[in-house]
Amino acid sequence: MVDSIFADHIGGKSSQRIANSLNNAGVCTAQAKNFTTKTIAKILENRAYFG
Repeated sequence: MVDSIFADHIGGKSSQRIANSLNNAGVCTAQAKNFTTKTIAKILENRAYFG
């Protein structure tokens, strides 16, 4: 899932569009909540995901 978030971001999708896509697909956060632009931004800024 993180890979697809980064791929969508690199492909030019906005954080809102990425969040909407995940929510519409029924994907939830680790806390069983919907994605928001803030949760997408946190994922994109998290150095643990940089490879």
